[in-house]
Amino acid sequence: SYKEKGQASEAEKVVKYREALVEMDDTEKSPLGDREGALISIQTKLDAVEKLKEDGKTGWQSVANDAFKPLEELLWAGIDSIAALSYVEKARALYILERYSDALQILTGEKTAAIINGFDEGYKKERIESQAPSVFATFIEGRIYQAQAAKASSDEEKIKLNGKAVKKFYSLLLKHEKFPKY
Repeated sequence: SYKEKGQASEAEKVVKYREALVEMDDTEKSPLGDREGALISIQTKLDAVEKLKEDGKTGWQSVANDAFKPLEELLWAGIDSIAALSYVEKARALYILERYSDALQILTGEKTAAIINGFDEGYKKERIESQAPSVFATFIEGRIYQAQAAKASSDEEKIKLNGKAVKKFYSLLLKHEKFPKY
């Protein structure tokens, strides 16, 4: 396509970079393989979905639903930080789709909560505890309670759910000042 546009030097660059990528051996790749890139791609798509929903655009539901299959594939590779973050992103997709109880089940279910929280010590050792999967899970959980409060019919229920949301957000502010979602 670059050659058709008379940009032969650009075409040569593309071929050169492609060849360099193909020649790259496994030692030069991330130790997480392409799973890390796949997770980042899903996170970026969900960021876009939230913006589309916020702006009242259409089609965001199908993009959110499309995130589930690749997230499930990331979970099949074993229990690691990518799997823990995949559970958090799965809960986030459910939150976006307003399936709050399903999202909370992932974040607070015995099995998944153990996986999500199981990496805290490792992140703390590396001095990046604000990036631990459990921190992101706490943020999403707070957003779920906040959304549930907005839809609650009674004042009593709104107060209860907003209280839960505030507790989650307060714990983030108190313990994880470097959390990237503020």
